[in-house]
Order: sequence, then C-alpha cells, then structure tokens
Amino acid sequence: MGLTEMTVDLKNPPEEVFNKATVYSPVFGRHLRQILGVGGYTLRDIKKGEEIKCNYLSFVGNPEDFEEEVTDLRSMCSGESMGEIFEYEEGK
Repeated sequence: MGLTEMTVDLKNPPEEVFNKATVYSPVFGRHLRQILGVGGYTLRDIKKGEEIKCNYLSFVGNPEDFEEEVTDLRSMCSGESMGEIFEYEEGK
C-alpha cells in the first residue's frame, strides 16, 4: 500500500478516486464480462517474495464506503488484519 492510503483524510476522499467520468460505450458495455475476465500482465518477471503494488483507493466504488474501506486498508497495512486474499490463501 502506498503513502496515499495511509495519509488520506477519511472524511474527505481525494477527488480523483471518485471522479471517473467516462462516456458510456455500448461496445464496452456488451463486452464487459469478457473485458473484466482478461487478466493483467507484467512488464517483467516477478521474483519470489516481490509484492505487486497499486493504489488500492481506486477499488473503492462507493463514496459512502470510503471511510470503512480506508480503515480496513490501514488495518491490513499495520498488520492488525491480514485481508481477504491472505485468508483465502490460508484456507480460512
């Protein structure tokens, strides 16, 4: 997790998080499931133990959930909780 997630004001989400104005595309809409099913790719090999990082704030879809989502992210970063992926991988 980047510095942004740790220092963001819970009561004032950054504009860029929810300001994702796009023009609706019927083509995109028709093929959304296919587009979402296509996995990401790396620009180089990832070494064992390396972490893939991104700005997790971009995954918050609903402004009403912003405070809860950021609080959860902070909890994971501080080691208080492990997060859903870790729990899934551990079979919990």
